[in-house]
Amino acid sequence: MTTSTRRNGHVTWAAIGAARYQRTSRVPGNTWGLDSWSLEYPSPFPGYRSPNVRSRTAQRVLDIRAGGAGRFVARPLVWHGLIRFSSDRIHKAAVEVLARGFHFSPYDQDETASSGDLHHSRSFQSAGGKDRVEGRLGFRRPLTDRERELLKDQRSQLIKLQFALWARAFAETDGDPSRPAVVTLSQLCEDLGYRRLQNGAHRPEHKRQVAEWVELLTSVWMNGTYRAPDGRQSHLAGPLWRRFLDWEGERSIAFAPGSWYADPVWRQHNQRVGLIGAGLLSLRPDRDRWAISIGAYLASLARMNGYRPLTLRVTTLIERTGLQDAEQRNPSRMREMLERALEQLETSGVIGEWDWFHTDPTEPDMDAPADLLRLAADGAHWTERSLVIQWPVRLRDREVALRSSREAQTSVRRATRTRAVPKR
Repeated sequence: MTTSTRRNGHVTWAAIGAARYQRTSRVPGNTWGLDSWSLEYPSPFPGYRSPNVRSRTAQRVLDIRAGGAGRFVARPLVWHGLIRFSSDRIHKAAVEVLARGFHFSPYDQDETASSGDLHHSRSFQSAGGKDRVEGRLGFRRPLTDRERELLKDQRSQLIKLQFALWARAFAETDGDPSRPAVVTLSQLCEDLGYRRLQNGAHRPEHKRQVAEWVELLTSVWMNGTYRAPDGRQSHLAGPLWRRFLDWEGERSIAFAPGSWYADPVWRQHNQRVGLIGAGLLSLRPDRDRWAISIGAYLASLARMNGYRPLTLRVTTLIERTGLQDAEQRNPSRMREMLERALEQLETSGVIGEWDWFHTDPTEPDMDAPADLLRLAADGAHWTERSLVIQWPVRLRDREVALRSSREAQTSVRRATRTRAVPKR
Protein backbone atom coordinates (compact mmCIF):
# COMPACT_ATOMS: atom_id res chain seq x y z
CA MET A 1 0.00 0.00 0.00
CA THR A 2 1.24 3.47 -0.81
CA THR A 3 2.57 5.33 2.21
CA SER A 4 0.17 8.12 3.14
CA THR A 5 1.37 11.70 3.45
CA ARG A 6 0.32 14.08 6.22
CA ARG A 7 -0.23 17.80 6.21
CA ASN A 8 -0.62 19.68 9.52
CA GLY A 9 -1.39 16.48 11.36
CA HIS A 10 -4.18 15.35 8.95
CA VAL A 11 -4.33 12.60 6.39
CA THR A 12 -4.47 14.32 3.01
CA TRP A 13 -7.22 13.72 0.48
CA ALA A 14 -4.65 12.36 -1.96
CA ALA A 15 -3.63 9.72 0.57
CA ILE A 16 -7.26 8.80 1.17
CA GLY A 17 -7.87 8.54 -2.53
CA ALA A 18 -4.78 6.38 -3.03
CA ALA A 19 -5.95 3.86 -0.43
CA ARG A 20 -7.80 0.85 -1.77
CA TYR A 21 -10.36 -0.52 0.64
CA GLN A 22 -10.10 -4.31 0.69
CA ARG A 23 -13.55 -5.87 0.35
CA THR A 24 -12.66 -9.55 0.63
CA SER A 25 -14.05 -9.98 4.14
CA ARG A 26 -17.29 -8.04 3.66
CA VAL A 27 -20.66 -9.70 3.57
CA PRO A 28 -21.91 -9.69 -0.05
CA GLY A 29 -24.75 -7.30 -0.65
CA ASN A 30 -26.19 -4.60 1.59
CA THR A 31 -28.60 -6.66 3.67
CA TRP A 32 -27.72 -5.20 7.08
CA GLY A 33 -27.80 -8.77 8.43
CA LEU A 34 -31.56 -8.59 9.00
CA ASP A 35 -31.99 -12.14 7.67
CA SER A 36 -29.24 -13.61 9.83
CA TRP A 37 -29.72 -15.51 13.08
CA SER A 38 -28.90 -12.40 15.12
CA LEU A 39 -31.99 -10.22 15.03
CA GLU A 40 -30.68 -8.00 17.79
CA TYR A 41 -27.36 -6.89 16.32
CA PRO A 42 -27.43 -6.51 12.53
CA SER A 43 -23.84 -6.23 11.32
CA PRO A 44 -23.58 -5.69 7.58
CA PHE A 45 -20.12 -4.16 7.48
CA PRO A 46 -17.74 -5.93 9.87
CA GLY A 47 -14.57 -3.90 10.35
CA TYR A 48 -11.72 -5.23 8.24
CA ARG A 49 -8.30 -5.53 9.81
CA SER A 50 -5.50 -6.38 7.38
CA PRO A 51 -2.62 -8.40 8.86
CA ASN A 52 -0.21 -6.33 6.74
CA VAL A 53 -1.21 -3.00 8.31
CA ARG A 54 1.37 -1.97 10.90
CA SER A 55 0.93 1.74 11.49
CA ARG A 56 -2.02 3.66 12.87
CA THR A 57 -1.96 6.01 9.89
CA ALA A 58 -2.18 3.13 7.41
CA GLN A 59 -5.08 1.58 9.32
CA ARG A 60 -6.77 4.98 9.45
CA VAL A 61 -6.67 5.24 5.68
CA LEU A 62 -8.09 1.72 5.34
CA ASP A 63 -10.99 2.67 7.59
CA ILE A 64 -11.86 5.61 5.33
CA ARG A 65 -13.45 4.30 2.15
CA ALA A 66 -12.42 6.07 -1.04
CA GLY A 67 -13.42 5.64 -4.65
CA GLY A 68 -10.75 7.75 -6.34
CA ALA A 69 -8.28 10.51 -5.69
CA GLY A 70 -9.90 13.38 -3.82
CA ARG A 71 -13.39 11.87 -3.87
CA PHE A 72 -14.90 10.55 -0.66
CA VAL A 73 -17.33 7.65 -1.03
CA ALA A 74 -19.73 7.08 1.86
CA ARG A 75 -21.41 3.80 2.58
CA PRO A 76 -25.16 3.45 2.00
CA LEU A 77 -27.15 5.09 4.78
CA VAL A 78 -30.61 3.73 3.89
CA TRP A 79 -31.71 0.15 3.29
CA HIS A 80 -35.26 -0.53 2.10
CA GLY A 81 -36.29 2.89 3.36
CA LEU A 82 -34.91 2.39 6.89
CA ILE A 83 -32.05 3.88 8.91
CA ARG A 84 -30.42 2.57 12.08
CA PHE A 85 -29.83 4.10 15.49
CA SER A 86 -28.95 2.92 18.97
CA SER A 87 -32.17 1.94 20.71
CA ASP A 88 -31.25 2.79 24.30
CA ARG A 89 -32.51 5.11 27.00
CA ILE A 90 -29.66 7.61 26.69
CA HIS A 91 -30.53 8.23 23.03
CA LYS A 92 -34.17 8.57 24.07
CA ALA A 93 -33.17 11.04 26.82
CA ALA A 94 -31.12 13.06 24.32
CA VAL A 95 -34.11 13.31 21.98
CA GLU A 96 -36.36 14.48 24.81
CA VAL A 97 -33.86 17.08 26.06
CA LEU A 98 -33.26 18.43 22.55
CA ALA A 99 -37.01 18.62 21.95
CA ARG A 100 -37.86 20.31 25.25
CA GLY A 101 -34.75 22.47 25.43
CA PHE A 102 -31.97 22.97 27.93
CA HIS A 103 -32.29 25.13 31.03
CA PHE A 104 -31.01 28.68 30.72
CA SER A 105 -30.36 31.15 33.52
CA PRO A 106 -29.10 34.75 33.47
CA TYR A 107 -26.42 33.66 35.94
CA ASP A 108 -24.93 30.96 33.72
CA GLN A 109 -22.42 33.29 32.10
CA ASP A 110 -20.72 33.85 35.47
CA GLU A 111 -20.60 30.19 36.46
CA THR A 112 -17.56 27.95 36.26
CA ALA A 113 -18.14 24.22 35.80
CA SER A 114 -16.35 22.21 38.45
CA SER A 115 -16.61 18.86 40.21
CA GLY A 116 -18.63 17.42 37.38
CA ASP A 117 -21.26 20.20 37.29
CA LEU A 118 -22.87 20.96 33.94
CA HIS A 119 -24.16 24.27 32.61
CA HIS A 120 -27.70 24.62 31.25
CA SER A 121 -28.32 20.97 32.17
CA ARG A 122 -31.59 19.09 32.23
CA SER A 123 -32.11 15.92 34.23
CA PHE A 124 -33.38 12.65 32.80
CA GLN A 125 -34.33 9.27 34.15
CA SER A 126 -35.65 6.15 32.52
CA ALA A 127 -36.40 2.80 34.10
CA GLY A 128 -37.31 -0.51 32.56
CA GLY A 129 -38.47 -3.70 34.18
CA LYS A 130 -35.00 -4.58 35.47
CA ASP A 131 -32.60 -1.68 34.87
CA ARG A 132 -32.48 2.06 35.36
CA VAL A 133 -30.47 5.03 34.09
CA GLU A 134 -30.59 8.60 35.39
CA GLY A 135 -28.45 11.69 35.17
CA ARG A 136 -28.10 15.05 33.47
CA LEU A 137 -27.32 16.33 29.99
CA GLY A 138 -25.67 19.71 29.66
CA PHE A 139 -22.49 21.55 28.73
CA ARG A 140 -19.10 21.88 30.35
CA ARG A 141 -19.00 25.62 29.73
CA PRO A 142 -21.41 28.54 29.48
CA LEU A 143 -22.84 28.92 26.00
CA THR A 144 -22.54 31.91 23.73
CA ASP A 145 -25.59 33.88 22.62
CA ARG A 146 -25.38 32.24 19.20
CA GLU A 147 -25.36 28.75 20.74
CA ARG A 148 -28.33 29.61 22.92
CA GLU A 149 -30.17 30.81 19.84
CA LEU A 150 -29.45 27.55 18.02
CA LEU A 151 -30.66 25.45 20.95
CA LYS A 152 -33.85 27.48 21.20
CA ASP A 153 -34.82 27.99 17.56
CA GLN A 154 -33.29 25.00 15.76
CA ARG A 155 -34.20 22.08 17.99
CA SER A 156 -35.66 20.01 15.18
CA GLN A 157 -32.44 20.39 13.16
CA LEU A 158 -30.42 19.07 16.11
CA ILE A 159 -32.81 16.15 16.54
CA LYS A 160 -32.40 15.22 12.88
CA LEU A 161 -28.63 15.49 13.28
CA GLN A 162 -28.75 13.14 16.28
CA PHE A 163 -30.41 10.47 14.13
CA ALA A 164 -28.18 11.22 11.14
CA LEU A 165 -25.01 10.76 13.22
CA TRP A 166 -26.22 7.42 14.54
CA ALA A 167 -27.21 6.26 11.06
CA ARG A 168 -23.86 7.32 9.64
CA ALA A 169 -21.94 5.74 12.55
CA PHE A 170 -23.65 2.39 11.93
CA ALA A 171 -23.15 2.68 8.18
CA GLU A 172 -19.42 3.47 8.42
CA THR A 173 -18.19 1.58 11.51
CA ASP A 174 -21.17 -0.55 12.59
CA GLY A 175 -21.47 1.66 15.67
CA ASP A 176 -18.04 0.74 17.01
CA PRO A 177 -17.19 3.40 19.65
CA SER A 178 -13.46 2.82 19.19
CA ARG A 179 -13.47 3.61 15.45
CA PRO A 180 -14.39 7.07 14.18
CA ALA A 181 -16.81 7.50 11.34
CA VAL A 182 -15.35 9.99 8.86
CA VAL A 183 -17.79 11.91 6.68
CA THR A 184 -17.63 15.08 4.64
CA LEU A 185 -19.87 18.05 5.35
CA SER A 186 -21.39 17.63 1.89
CA GLN A 187 -22.33 14.03 2.66
CA LEU A 188 -23.80 15.06 5.99
CA CYS A 189 -25.89 17.70 4.18
CA GLU A 190 -27.06 14.90 1.92
CA ASP A 191 -27.95 12.74 4.93
CA LEU A 192 -30.00 15.58 6.42
CA GLY A 193 -32.04 16.00 3.25
CA TYR A 194 -30.48 19.08 1.68
CA ARG A 195 -30.74 19.23 -2.10
CA ARG A 196 -27.66 19.62 -4.24
CA LEU A 197 -27.15 22.39 -6.75
CA GLN A 198 -27.03 21.68 -10.48
CA ASN A 199 -23.25 21.27 -10.30
CA GLY A 200 -23.65 18.53 -7.67
CA ALA A 201 -22.40 20.60 -4.74
CA HIS A 202 -24.20 21.80 -1.64
CA ARG A 203 -24.63 25.44 -0.79
CA PRO A 204 -21.79 26.83 1.35
CA GLU A 205 -24.29 28.28 3.83
CA HIS A 206 -25.84 24.84 4.34
CA LYS A 207 -22.45 23.33 5.08
CA ARG A 208 -21.69 26.13 7.53
CA GLN A 209 -25.01 25.51 9.29
CA VAL A 210 -24.34 21.78 9.55
CA ALA A 211 -20.84 22.47 10.90
CA GLU A 212 -22.38 24.69 13.60
CA TRP A 213 -24.88 22.00 14.59
CA VAL A 214 -22.18 19.34 14.73
CA GLU A 215 -20.02 21.54 16.94
CA LEU A 216 -22.93 22.18 19.31
CA LEU A 217 -24.28 18.62 19.48
CA THR A 218 -20.83 17.14 20.06
CA SER A 219 -20.41 19.58 22.97
CA VAL A 220 -23.31 18.02 24.88
CA TRP A 221 -21.96 16.25 27.95
CA MET A 222 -23.57 13.52 30.03
CA ASN A 223 -23.18 12.68 33.70
CA GLY A 224 -25.29 9.76 34.88
CA THR A 225 -25.58 6.42 36.64
CA TYR A 226 -26.70 3.11 35.22
CA ARG A 227 -28.01 0.24 37.33
CA ALA A 228 -27.93 -3.03 35.40
CA PRO A 229 -30.45 -5.88 35.75
CA ASP A 230 -27.85 -7.95 37.63
CA GLY A 231 -27.47 -5.22 40.26
CA ARG A 232 -24.15 -3.82 39.05
CA GLN A 233 -23.85 -0.05 38.90
CA SER A 234 -21.77 2.03 36.51
CA HIS A 235 -21.02 5.74 36.32
CA LEU A 236 -21.51 7.06 32.80
CA ALA A 237 -19.86 10.38 32.03
CA GLY A 238 -18.45 12.08 28.97
CA PRO A 239 -19.55 13.71 25.74
CA LEU A 240 -22.61 12.43 23.96
CA TRP A 241 -20.50 12.27 20.78
CA ARG A 242 -16.72 12.09 20.66
CA ARG A 243 -14.73 14.04 18.05
CA PHE A 244 -11.42 12.91 16.53
CA LEU A 245 -9.92 16.24 15.52
CA ASP A 246 -6.63 14.77 14.30
CA TRP A 247 -8.61 12.72 11.77
CA GLU A 248 -10.56 15.65 10.41
CA GLY A 249 -9.91 17.89 7.44
CA GLU A 250 -11.35 21.22 6.40
CA ARG A 251 -14.30 19.54 4.70
CA SER A 252 -14.82 16.50 6.92
CA ILE A 253 -15.61 15.49 10.47
CA ALA A 254 -14.67 12.35 12.41
CA PHE A 255 -16.88 11.20 15.26
CA ALA A 256 -17.96 8.20 17.32
CA PRO A 257 -20.34 7.57 20.23
CA GLY A 258 -19.00 8.86 23.53
CA SER A 259 -17.01 6.75 25.99
CA TRP A 260 -20.22 5.91 27.87
CA TYR A 261 -21.25 3.76 24.90
CA ALA A 262 -18.18 1.54 25.43
CA ASP A 263 -18.77 1.02 29.16
CA PRO A 264 -18.76 -2.79 29.65
CA VAL A 265 -21.72 -2.85 32.04
CA TRP A 266 -23.75 -0.64 29.74
CA ARG A 267 -22.77 -2.54 26.59
CA GLN A 268 -23.71 -5.90 28.07
CA HIS A 269 -27.36 -4.87 28.38
CA ASN A 270 -27.75 -2.15 25.73
CA GLN A 271 -26.76 -3.32 22.27
CA ARG A 272 -30.10 -3.20 20.52
CA VAL A 273 -30.24 -1.45 17.18
CA GLY A 274 -33.42 0.39 16.26
CA LEU A 275 -34.86 0.89 12.79
CA ILE A 276 -37.03 3.76 11.60
CA GLY A 277 -38.18 5.12 8.27
CA ALA A 278 -35.60 7.30 6.53
CA GLY A 279 -38.39 9.77 5.82
CA LEU A 280 -37.61 11.26 9.22
CA LEU A 281 -34.43 12.78 7.76
CA SER A 282 -36.29 14.19 4.76
CA LEU A 283 -38.73 16.25 6.85
CA ARG A 284 -38.18 20.00 6.65
CA PRO A 285 -37.54 21.76 9.98
CA ASP A 286 -39.10 25.01 8.73
CA ARG A 287 -42.55 23.45 8.25
CA ASP A 288 -42.36 20.00 9.90
CA ARG A 289 -40.94 20.97 13.29
CA TRP A 290 -43.42 19.00 15.38
CA ALA A 291 -43.42 16.06 12.99
CA ILE A 292 -39.65 15.76 13.55
CA SER A 293 -39.89 16.00 17.35
CA ILE A 294 -42.83 13.60 17.63
CA GLY A 295 -41.41 11.18 15.06
CA ALA A 296 -38.05 11.08 16.82
CA TYR A 297 -39.68 10.38 20.17
CA LEU A 298 -41.89 7.62 18.74
CA ALA A 299 -38.88 6.13 16.96
CA SER A 300 -36.98 5.90 20.25
CA LEU A 301 -39.83 3.78 21.64
CA ALA A 302 -40.36 1.56 18.59
CA ARG A 303 -37.61 -1.02 19.18
CA MET A 304 -38.07 -0.92 22.95
CA ASN A 305 -41.66 -2.01 22.35
CA GLY A 306 -40.61 -4.68 19.86
CA TYR A 307 -42.32 -2.81 16.99
CA ARG A 308 -45.69 -3.81 18.41
CA PRO A 309 -48.54 -1.29 18.08
CA LEU A 310 -47.78 1.51 20.51
CA THR A 311 -50.47 2.89 22.80
CA LEU A 312 -49.35 6.22 24.25
CA ARG A 313 -51.13 8.81 26.35
CA VAL A 314 -51.39 12.18 24.64
CA THR A 315 -50.24 14.02 27.78
CA THR A 316 -46.98 12.07 27.77
CA LEU A 317 -46.40 12.65 24.06
CA ILE A 318 -46.93 16.42 24.05
CA GLU A 319 -44.91 16.86 27.25
CA ARG A 320 -41.87 14.84 26.13
CA THR A 321 -41.73 16.50 22.71
CA GLY A 322 -42.07 20.10 23.89
CA LEU A 323 -45.43 20.70 22.19
CA GLN A 324 -47.20 21.26 25.49
CA ASP A 325 -44.83 24.06 26.55
CA ALA A 326 -44.90 25.71 23.13
CA GLU A 327 -48.69 25.79 22.73
CA GLN A 328 -49.96 25.74 26.32
CA ARG A 329 -51.91 28.99 25.81
CA ASN A 330 -53.77 27.59 22.83
CA PRO A 331 -54.98 23.99 23.44
CA SER A 332 -57.01 23.86 20.22
CA ARG A 333 -53.94 24.80 18.17
CA MET A 334 -51.96 22.21 20.15
CA ARG A 335 -54.31 19.45 19.02
CA GLU A 336 -54.24 20.73 15.44
CA MET A 337 -50.43 20.68 15.40
CA LEU A 338 -50.35 17.18 16.90
CA GLU A 339 -52.73 15.71 14.34
CA ARG A 340 -50.97 17.48 11.47
CA ALA A 341 -47.62 16.10 12.65
CA LEU A 342 -48.98 12.55 12.85
CA GLU A 343 -50.45 12.85 9.36
CA GLN A 344 -47.10 14.07 8.05
CA LEU A 345 -45.28 11.17 9.72
CA GLU A 346 -47.71 8.72 8.15
CA THR A 347 -47.23 10.28 4.73
CA SER A 348 -43.42 10.17 4.99
CA GLY A 349 -43.41 6.52 6.07
CA VAL A 350 -42.08 7.06 9.60
CA ILE A 351 -45.21 5.52 11.14
CA GLY A 352 -48.08 3.51 9.74
CA GLU A 353 -51.69 4.25 10.57
CA TRP A 354 -52.62 6.07 13.75
CA ASP A 355 -55.89 6.63 15.57
CA TRP A 356 -57.36 7.69 18.85
CA PHE A 357 -57.70 4.85 21.33
CA HIS A 358 -61.35 3.85 21.82
CA THR A 359 -62.35 2.05 25.00
CA ASP A 360 -65.82 1.44 23.59
CA PRO A 361 -65.71 -0.23 20.17
CA THR A 362 -69.37 0.51 19.45
CA GLU A 363 -70.37 3.48 17.30
CA PRO A 364 -72.05 6.31 19.25
CA ASP A 365 -75.76 6.89 18.76
CA MET A 366 -76.13 10.53 17.77
CA ASP A 367 -79.73 10.50 19.04
CA ALA A 368 -78.77 9.16 22.48
CA PRO A 369 -78.09 11.90 25.07
CA ALA A 370 -75.67 9.66 27.01
CA ASP A 371 -73.53 9.03 23.93
CA LEU A 372 -73.49 12.73 23.08
CA LEU A 373 -72.41 13.59 26.62
CA ARG A 374 -69.61 11.02 26.39
CA LEU A 375 -68.40 12.52 23.11
CA ALA A 376 -68.45 16.01 24.63
CA ALA A 377 -66.45 14.80 27.64
CA ASP A 378 -63.89 13.13 25.39
CA GLY A 379 -63.49 16.33 23.39
CA ALA A 380 -63.03 18.44 26.52
CA HIS A 381 -60.24 16.20 27.87
CA TRP A 382 -58.51 15.10 24.71
CA THR A 383 -55.09 15.31 26.34
CA GLU A 384 -56.10 12.52 28.73
CA ARG A 385 -56.90 10.18 25.87
CA SER A 386 -54.45 7.80 24.21
CA LEU A 387 -53.18 7.31 20.69
CA VAL A 388 -52.55 4.00 18.95
CA ILE A 389 -49.53 4.09 16.62
CA GLN A 390 -49.03 1.39 14.01
CA TRP A 391 -45.71 0.88 12.22
CA PRO A 392 -44.94 0.51 8.50
CA VAL A 393 -44.91 -2.93 6.88
CA ARG A 394 -41.16 -3.45 7.16
CA LEU A 395 -41.19 -2.78 10.89
CA ARG A 396 -44.25 -4.99 11.39
CA ASP A 397 -42.25 -7.77 9.71
CA ARG A 398 -39.51 -7.14 12.25
CA GLU A 399 -42.07 -7.53 15.03
CA VAL A 400 -42.90 -11.02 13.75
CA ALA A 401 -39.22 -11.94 13.41
CA LEU A 402 -38.38 -10.70 16.90
CA ARG A 403 -41.35 -12.53 18.41
CA SER A 404 -40.30 -15.77 16.70
CA SER A 405 -36.75 -15.28 17.98
CA ARG A 406 -37.95 -14.73 21.55
CA GLU A 407 -40.17 -17.81 21.40
CA ALA A 408 -37.28 -19.92 20.09
CA GLN A 409 -34.97 -18.68 22.85
CA THR A 410 -37.64 -19.39 25.47
CA SER A 411 -38.07 -22.93 24.14
CA VAL A 412 -34.31 -23.52 24.33
CA ARG A 413 -34.13 -22.27 27.92
CA ARG A 414 -37.05 -24.48 28.96
CA ALA A 415 -35.49 -27.50 27.30
CA THR A 416 -32.19 -26.77 29.02
CA ARG A 417 -33.84 -26.50 32.43
CA THR A 418 -35.76 -29.75 31.82
CA ARG A 419 -32.58 -31.65 30.99
CA ALA A 420 -30.82 -30.17 34.01
CA VAL A 421 -33.38 -31.53 36.49
CA PRO A 422 -32.13 -34.95 37.75
CA LYS A 423 -34.51 -37.87 37.62
CA ARG A 424 -35.63 -39.33 40.91
